[in-house]
Amino acid sequence: NLIIIAGFAEIFKSPLLTAAKNGSLNLHSGPLPAYRGGSPMNWQIIHGKKELGISIIIPDEGIDTGAIVANDNFTLKETETIQHAQAKANKIFSKLICKVVKQIEGGTLKAVPQDEKDAIYWHQRNDEDGCIDWRSMTAENVHNLVRAITHPYKGAFGFVEDQKVRIFKTSLPPQTIKGVPGRICFLEGSGPFIICADKAVLIEEYCFESDSSGKLHHGQRFKV
Repeated sequence: NLIIIAGFAEIFKSPLLTAAKNGSLNLHSGPLPAYRGGSPMNWQIIHGKKELGISIIIPDEGIDTGAIVANDNFTLKETETIQHAQAKANKIFSKLICKVVKQIEGGTLKAVPQDEKDAIYWHQRNDEDGCIDWRSMTAENVHNLVRAITHPYKGAFGFVEDQKVRIFKTSLPPQTIKGVPGRICFLEGSGPFIICADKAVLIEEYCFESDSSGKLHHGQRFKV
């Protein structure tokens, strides 16, 4: 009776979209039309959004261009990650989809066309996009990237002496520490702090990809 699409990166064609009696619905983890395309929830966190949006649309053969039948948003704290965002979105989606199905059954479903002038497309992210540019990214930029692609993803990364270091958790410290971007510092026994474009970010969880016992040391530096 109804096809529900959730979490697929592929663009479905009309034979499938119209196969069910009541057509199809697509659960999209971003507000539309501003976050069309891939990895919308990751992108919202990377952009430092405090309110994240989700949408349900009637899909067509375009890239997230279908009419909107439901949407909602939720708050994501600075200390929360993609895991928290996915869990919150899934709870809201489960309620929204039930509401939409009842509207379909009752013949009251309203579909609102998207405003094309506000449309923005984002590419599907891959692992290479997680490389940190210490010279151009602020501490907040780095913190948002890390929490956007931490577990269950592979994590953000940088290179120290040709070794890839995965970073899974960071925080914005109360101290203001400045210097050369990429420089690794310890301050009064705390750290490692990594200098970014404006100031340092604190690394709370990391791992050398080739050596799980590897440690960052004061005076080393990430390649910029």
